[in-house]
Amino acid sequence: LFLSEAGHVYSCGNGETGQLARLNRYAAEDGLRGGIDRLIKPAPIIYNRNGIKAKNLLFDDIFSGSHHFFLKVHGHDWILGGGLNNFNQLGLPVDEPVYFPTFIPSLEGKRWVKFSGGLHHTLGLTADGEVYAIGRHHEGQLGIDQLTEHLSQPTLIPNLSNIVDIACGNHVSFVIDRAGKVFSFGAGTSLQHGHGQQDVKVPRMMSSKYMDIKMALNIAVGAQHTLFLTHDNPTTKDEN
Repeated sequence: LFLSEAGHVYSCGNGETGQLARLNRYAAEDGLRGGIDRLIKPAPIIYNRNGIKAKNLLFDDIFSGSHHFFLKVHGHDWILGGGLNNFNQLGLPVDEPVYFPTFIPSLEGKRWVKFSGGLHHTLGLTADGEVYAIGRHHEGQLGIDQLTEHLSQPTLIPNLSNIVDIACGNHVSFVIDRAGKVFSFGAGTSLQHGHGQQDVKVPRMMSSKYMDIKMALNIAVGAQHTLFLTHDNPTTKDEN
């Protein structure tokens, strides 16, 4: 997905589960129908007008998961979403792909700053520093203990506060708090959450020789690895 300076959104690539936000089910499932150019050349998205009174929407930000996405509407507190929704990772009460960006009522009313999506789950960060989770829970990637079913509605992750950034991999999640500390949870099959090979069901602070003396600024998560951008912690530096 691409966001232009004018607030328009364009897409290109694979659209089999609605990721392109402009192909209907039949065209998306038969990706080459109409020629390869329709997929590889960026083109404007087409959003679903249901539940939306305004015309000619513009957008302030875009967020993608592995096969789903979210769009932040300019001038409103509306969030649109589309793509794969088999574990309700969009926060919509359907378990099938959403081919055209659709208004998500369950996300209305909060000041969303960012969304980050994994393969089948989503984290959302509010301006108040709270983190909400939606979708699949099997590996602990939602950060909420004792879950017995997937979350179809955004649910607050307890014991997290003053969070400034979030990031998701396929089955793992990370958050950064205001002090630059990183908390991770989810699948550990490739050691990507920094706590060994076991799944971590609730947020756990990362600790190491380097993490303890640095402040995290940003996190980038792949399918089975994680990168951190850090800077020196002034408090730790003074103590040394």
